[in-house]
Amino acid sequence: MRSLSYDLSRFNPEFWRRPRSFLRDAHRRGVGVQIELWDPHDFWDWGPSGLWSKNPWNPSMNVSYGAGDTILSERWPHHPSEKPNPFFLAPEKGDEVLLKYQEHFVTRVLEETIEFPNVLYCVDNETWAPPEWSLYWARFMHERAREAGVEPQLTEM
Repeated sequence: MRSLSYDLSRFNPEFWRRPRSFLRDAHRRGVGVQIELWDPHDFWDWGPSGLWSKNPWNPSMNVSYGAGDTILSERWPHHPSEKPNPFFLAPEKGDEVLLKYQEHFVTRVLEETIEFPNVLYCVDNETWAPPEWSLYWARFMHERAREAGVEPQLTEM
């Protein structure tokens, strides 16, 4: 059954208000903050919670695309070290549908956070995706930040 909970082309303003408030307070106090874009462990079904089955990027959880429109499948039982979710292959595989929404999200993250000099951006945590994944996002983020006159601090774990 398709849940159709999320529209990946629209953002909830309340969602962004909280991190901006946090970043403002952290900056005022001289505290550095790491923003992790994606955690591969949220992209597989493990344990009773089945994180991928509840993830907004899962084709069954959004109105933006279906499984037939992208390289994604509605079930992903593989641990990220065993087999990364195809989500982490969108640039490499040329999935323009998925990539459009990924870029939309990362652009919004930057729009909301780039003014804070205390931010370190982490593409993802403990991924086993190919290096092209991180390189794509590093280039993408640097280009967008440069347009805003900022040099972002990026990392990959």
